[in-house]
Amino acid sequence: MPAHKPRVRVRAGSVSVKAAVSGAEYEAASGEGRGANWAAPQTGPNASLINNLSTLRARSRQAVRSDGWAADIVSKFSRDVVGTGIKPLLQLPDHPELKRKIQRLWARWCRQCDTFGRLDLYGMQSLVAGGTAAAGEMFIRFRPRRPEDGLAVPLQLEAIEAEQVPLLYPIVPAVPGNRIVAGIERDQIGRRAYVHMLRRHPGEMGAGIWDYDAGSTIETVAVPASSVCHVALNPNFRAGLERGEPLLTRALIKLRELDAYDDAELVRKKATANIVGWITNPTDTSGPVLGEDEPDDRGDSTMVLQPGTWQMLDPGQKPELSQPAEVGGSYDPFLTWQFRWICASVGMPYEVLVGPTSGMSDRTLRQVLIEYRRGLEAYQHNLMVQQMCHPIWERWIDTAILSGAIELPAGVEVEDLYDVRWTPPSWGYLQPVQEVQANELAVKNGFKSRSEVVSEAGYDSEDVDSEHARDNARAERMGLRYASSTAAPTPGSNPAARAQARR
Repeated sequence: MPAHKPRVRVRAGSVSVKAAVSGAEYEAASGEGRGANWAAPQTGPNASLINNLSTLRARSRQAVRSDGWAADIVSKFSRDVVGTGIKPLLQLPDHPELKRKIQRLWARWCRQCDTFGRLDLYGMQSLVAGGTAAAGEMFIRFRPRRPEDGLAVPLQLEAIEAEQVPLLYPIVPAVPGNRIVAGIERDQIGRRAYVHMLRRHPGEMGAGIWDYDAGSTIETVAVPASSVCHVALNPNFRAGLERGEPLLTRALIKLRELDAYDDAELVRKKATANIVGWITNPTDTSGPVLGEDEPDDRGDSTMVLQPGTWQMLDPGQKPELSQPAEVGGSYDPFLTWQFRWICASVGMPYEVLVGPTSGMSDRTLRQVLIEYRRGLEAYQHNLMVQQMCHPIWERWIDTAILSGAIELPAGVEVEDLYDVRWTPPSWGYLQPVQEVQANELAVKNGFKSRSEVVSEAGYDSEDVDSEHARDNARAERMGLRYASSTAAPTPGSNPAARAQARR
């Protein structure tokens, strides 16, 4: 008996047939059906951003100025990424005196580093993080100073906004043969060589600045790339992207529309609350109703109503109380899902931006915050440490050595001073008892070092040990005894040492 092939009927015009005919092996690549009106230009990383960046940046800044939620997103981003500051831990275990000298010099210089004279270094970190979230990027320019300027190290930092580095501006390369993209000049092997900056911010002209030179808004200066830190967001993960994209880019339209909707809802509620009722006249009257204003030029008239007022009516007039429509139970769920979409657009949990929802367990909230912290740690390392903190530290070390503020002893190289670990502030404990006990077990079983636990809290283990020693010495002098007091071990008091000695 001959074998029969199975016959399958396929409805004409089905997705599978269309895909086979059009050559699209993926439904998402099909040009028909739901993908018919899907325009997806295949532009490069810079072409897709640079033509739109000026508008995106301006709208993002406007949103931060006028929209409370946009401002809160940027503020929370800065606080959560930087906090009170991402601070260096110098790795010089064999030279404690040199380490203490450098730490004191660094602390003094941090208070003097701002050319504007307002912030210390950690305040500038917060400014850069917030400015980068709002505009997509910020620049830090190294400003060498003279020895007589009285600085701990003759170096200062100037924060420069993104608008001061032009995007689409005819600029001649500082070195013939180099290539300029969006104000960034690279040499012939692709290394960043210069950043072309306007002498002044182009948006400040005519803003009450009487000594402003209009020519400085069109004159550019080629600043060596070694003298500039460029902190930029790259949320699309595009290789070769020269400029940064604002954090709010995907949320701007939604924030604007949601603000307009909520404002309209507020105005509607306010209007319906003011309208107590309506007065219907059975026949046309020649004069105004008692309590009614005279008609204006357009023939309109209004009645002044106050809360708790009963209005006298003319014979024949009938009052009808206003019955405004309520929002109903859909208002809160609607706003909740809109804000969840906004939070997903900026990489921030709903529970962080708006607040924990009712009924959420501690375990669920902890999992949400742990995931959020992973994202923040990526920003801390890839954005702040790599693009700002490391370049500043290395330039500071070089300047301090050249100026004589730091003298290297025998056996210490400049590269040894570059070896620094940056520690952000501690996250704080979500469940203090359990987390402290977990750290204690990890240290006891060798999974972690005590120094690692201390550094995770944002401190230097050597400083903590020194404080313990001073506290214990002071307590011993005063005859005090605390549960945390640790006495120096006496010879033979270690059971492991005694067992080893008996062998």
